[in-house]
Amino acid sequence: MRLVATEYLSLDGVFEEPGQWSRPWFDAEAGQFKWAELQSSDALLLGRNTYEGFAAAWPTMPGTGEFGQKMNTMTKYVVSSTLQKPEWPGSKIIKGNLPEEIRKLKQAPGHDLLLSGSGQLFNALIEELTVHEKIEEQIFYPAVKERATSKQLEELVTESYEEHHFVDMVKAEIENTPLDSEEWAAKFKVMMENIEHHAFEEEEGKMFPKVRRAFKTDELEDMGTRMQELKEQLMDVLPTEA
Repeated sequence: MRLVATEYLSLDGVFEEPGQWSRPWFDAEAGQFKWAELQSSDALLLGRNTYEGFAAAWPTMPGTGEFGQKMNTMTKYVVSSTLQKPEWPGSKIIKGNLPEEIRKLKQAPGHDLLLSGSGQLFNALIEELTVHEKIEEQIFYPAVKERATSKQLEELVTESYEEHHFVDMVKAEIENTPLDSEEWAAKFKVMMENIEHHAFEEEEGKMFPKVRRAFKTDELEDMGTRMQELKEQLMDVLPTEA
């Protein structure tokens, strides 16, 4: 499944529950967009706060038609360490290693996995992406390049550095582009397409199988330990969201 984030964001950067402020701008075109978005999705990915708001509203909301029927019957993956018994039909709790659980969902067949709202979860995934990039560049890529037994593996490492640099460059451009411009949407799409290509086609499809053959099991475990330690250090210094 492809992970797609859908958010209500004001032009001045406000990212919060849209029920109290978005209605005056929700027209027929917006409704068609949200319906097409939902039709392209097989499951929802939600944080606890957004989940509880949806679970309290959708089952009893009148006049929602097919949209409401799909919302109430599709699978919902809820990221929470405190929620015990989700009552909304189709709900499944995700606990433990969030990146690994998301990776498993993305590898499953099907249409889109729709991350709706869930600001804290969205920010956590962005932070995870930033930390993941730094860990690879400081530990994983240097080790693989040193051990590379083929020209192809060396080239894959070089390409990975270049792909990281390209995504960083596009990310910087996005930060300086108005949110309401077509250019912002186009750049964001390019960035996400490159991230998916890098992670699934280049790394998981080509590099990782070669790395498993080049390193012994205990060497991979040692590298994994060092990467986890660095991750913990980097997460400690990242800015936190309220």
